[in-house]
Amino acid sequence: MKRILATTALCLPLMLGATAHAQYPFGKNKIQYNPKEWKVIETDHYEIFYYDEELAVAEFVAAMAEDVYDEYAAFFDLQFDRMVPIILYGTHHDFSENNIIPYMISESTGGFTEFIKGRVALPFTGSYDHMKGVFRHEMVHVFMLEKLRVTMAKRRRFNYYHPPLWFTEGLAEFVAHGGPDSEADMFIRDALTTEKLVDLQELWRIEGTFLMYKEGESALQYIATGYGNDAIRLILENWWKGDNFDRILERTIGRSSEELNEDWKAHLKRRYYPAVMTRRRIDEIGERLAPRRDWSFENHPVCARGDDGGTRVFCLGYGLGTIDLFELRPDGKEGWKRSTVVRGGRDNAFESIPMMRSRLSARGDTIVFVSKSGARDVIYLIDADRKRILERIGYDSVRVINSPALSGDRRSLVFSAIDGGGKADLYVHDLDSGDFRRLTDDFFEDVHPDWHPRRDLVVFASDRCGGEPGAAMGLFTIDPATLELTQLTGGPWRDSDPRYLTDGSALLFSSDRGG
Repeated sequence: MKRILATTALCLPLMLGATAHAQYPFGKNKIQYNPKEWKVIETDHYEIFYYDEELAVAEFVAAMAEDVYDEYAAFFDLQFDRMVPIILYGTHHDFSENNIIPYMISESTGGFTEFIKGRVALPFTGSYDHMKGVFRHEMVHVFMLEKLRVTMAKRRRFNYYHPPLWFTEGLAEFVAHGGPDSEADMFIRDALTTEKLVDLQELWRIEGTFLMYKEGESALQYIATGYGNDAIRLILENWWKGDNFDRILERTIGRSSEELNEDWKAHLKRRYYPAVMTRRRIDEIGERLAPRRDWSFENHPVCARGDDGGTRVFCLGYGLGTIDLFELRPDGKEGWKRSTVVRGGRDNAFESIPMMRSRLSARGDTIVFVSKSGARDVIYLIDADRKRILERIGYDSVRVINSPALSGDRRSLVFSAIDGGGKADLYVHDLDSGDFRRLTDDFFEDVHPDWHPRRDLVVFASDRCGGEPGAAMGLFTIDPATLELTQLTGGPWRDSDPRYLTDGSALLFSSDRGG
C-alpha cells in the first residue's frame, strides 16, 4: 500500500528500529550538519527518543503522553500490546535531515506517522501548544491504524484497503481538537459561502490540501453529532464488512457517502449562511494585489514608505518551483503585477525562504527576511532597488529565526528565535556594533515582533497572558533598554501578528475573538 499519513499536506511513511540506547543514523543519505546522540524516556506505553538540546521538549511530551493514551484508548476501545516510539527533533531543520523517510520534507510538514507500525516523528517549532496539537493528531493515526489491524486480524484478513484520506485526516483533526476551532470555522464558512466547498465523494480532487483536512474534520464532527462518537469507532470495527468505504459507511450509519454529503452540507448552510448577512466580502473592504492566477500564492505582505514618499508592497510567494521574494506594483491597467527581488532555492545563500512561519519587514528600500543557509537560519538585509545583499547576520546560539523587524532608524533588528533548548524568545541585534542580546528568557512563546517606527518599543504576541500555555495569546510591548513588559490585550482568545501603522499612531492585529 502506498497511501501514507502525515500531519500536514505531505504524507510520509516511517521506518525505524527501536532499541533503547542505540545511536540511530537518522539521516545517513541526507546532509547531516549536526550528528546527534539519541537518548530515550520510557513511559508506560511510549519510547520517546530525543537528544540533549531538546530535553525540555521530551519531558513536556512525556508528561502528557499517558493522558492522551488513556483518552484515545477509551475512544477507540483499544489497548496496545507494544510500546509506541516517538522520535523528537528540536527544530524543523533537524527534522528535515532525517533518513527515517527517503523523501525531502517541506516546511509545511508538521510531523508524520508510519503507516505500518505507527511510529511517530515530530519537530519542535517553538510552540508547546502546537507540539501538543501535532502529537495528539499523530497519535490518532497510530490508534486508527492499530484499530484497523486488530479488527481485520480477528477476521484473519491481512490485506485490506485503508480509509480515504479525508476520513483519516478528518478523524485525526476532530479527535485531536475536539471539534473545529476558529480557524477551521473560517475556512469552512468561506468555502461554503463562496461556493467552493468540495463534495465529500469528490475530495480526491483536493487531496492533501488544508481545506481537505478541514472538510474532513467538519464531516467527522457532523457524524459524531448526529450518530454519536460510537459511530466513528463502529465504522472502523465494521471494516471487514465491505470492500469500499461507501458500503461500510452505509452499513454503519445507514447513509451512503452521497446522502451523508447532502445532510452535512445542509447542516453547514443552517450554521453559516446567517453570517453572510452580517459580514462583508473581502473585495468590499480591500483591493486585491495578488495576480489572478490559480497557481499564485502570496504570503506575509508588508507595506513600506519608500524613500520617495510612495508606498511599496513586498511579499513572499511561489516562483518557478521555489519560494521567492517579490515586489507588487500597479500594472497601469487597474491591476497589480509582481517583480522578483530575490529568488530562493538557487544557491547556499538563499537555500530555503520560510513562507509559512516567518514574515518580512521593510523600511524604505531595505527589506529584512529569513532564509535557511546550511544548518541554521540567517537574517538578510536586501536593497530592493539594487537587488543586492546589504548584510548577512547569523548566530551560533540560535538555529531557527522568525519574523525579523527593522527599527525606524534602521539601526536595530528584533526577531523571535528558538534557542535549541526548547524556548521561543525575542532577541535584538544592533546593526552598528554587532551586539546581540536576549530580550525574553522563559518557556512562553514570544512571536511576531514589530518595532515602533518612531520609538524604542517592540510589540509582540505571546501566550504569557495567564492560564495554560497556548490556550490564549495576547499582545505585549517590551522596552529593549529596560526590558519592561506591558500587556496590551488579553482574554480567552488568540491575538496575533501585530503591526504598527507607518506613523506609529496605532497598530493592527488579527484575532479569533469574533469567531
